Amino acid sequence: MNVKISVQVEDIEGLDRVSQVECHRIRFGSEFCEWKTPNLDELRKAHTTVMDSGRSFTYITSRVSNLSLNKIDEQLAFLDGEGNSDVVVNDLGVLDLVAKHSNLRSCLGRQLVSMPARCPWQRITPTEVGFLAKRRVEKIFHQTGLNYPLTTRFFQDLGVKNVDVDWIPSCFPYFEQLITQGFNLSVHLYHVLVAATRKCHTARFLGEAEPEECSRPCRDRSFRLKQRALGVEFYLKGNAIFRYIEPTERDFKRLNRKEVELVLSIDPTTKLDSPKRINGFINDLPR
Repeated sequence: MNVKISVQVEDIEGLDRVSQVECHRIRFGSEFCEWKTPNLDELRKAHTTVMDSGRSFTYITSRVSNLSLNKIDEQLAFLDGEGNSDVVVNDLGVLDLVAKHSNLRSCLGRQLVSMPARCPWQRITPTEVGFLAKRRVEKIFHQTGLNYPLTTRFFQDLGVKNVDVDWIPSCFPYFEQLITQGFNLSVHLYHVLVAATRKCHTARFLGEAEPEECSRPCRDRSFRLKQRALGVEFYLKGNAIFRYIEPTERDFKRLNRKEVELVLSIDPTTKLDSPKRINGFINDLPR
């Protein structure tokens, strides 16, 4: 395959677990929760660990409030001083900060990339809609917001060249247009983002205290949610809700001619939570 493998971890403990994984890149940080943003010492340790292992390093940032912008700006200054680094951004304010550092490359995170097909639209489209109308709707739902030229220009003017997208096979044909436009794609396996909230539902369900004092139960637990009216299932992990899509060999082959990166997250739901299991998955990928 023409794909590279990246492993994504949220914390130092997870980083220690993937030190022996056969991947080319390690992505470190919280994609969705502002309160999981590491401190500067943790970021330094993570960066040193990854660079000493000979792998590329990517720092992941979430959507944040003004409380975290100064903290992240300090972290970006550190990474800029260390040389070339990639930063996943899920917040326009953070994107603006990254653009001010010449040694940093922005990767547009999933929260800033619109993909309508993340929702189970086939289940909610009225059956009386005609065939041609359904085909037009399908085309719209399976493109990303970056298939719209003005959106593309906006982000490219801010220096964005890398983009995170979800593993939705029906969207694969439209990935080609993004690649042609000069974007490098990182495709997240298994968990397709449906929604992310500022107020954490997991913390509310489990009676957690203030965000600063949260015990972070989402590191080890997720919850299955059944939507009975639509007949679909979702997973609640922290403040994010996901659909689960099992990758197939046929779908891997559809990406075979595209230069993309596959992202594997350390997660209890996928059972890819140890170096042995992750290496087994990577070794079994269709070649």
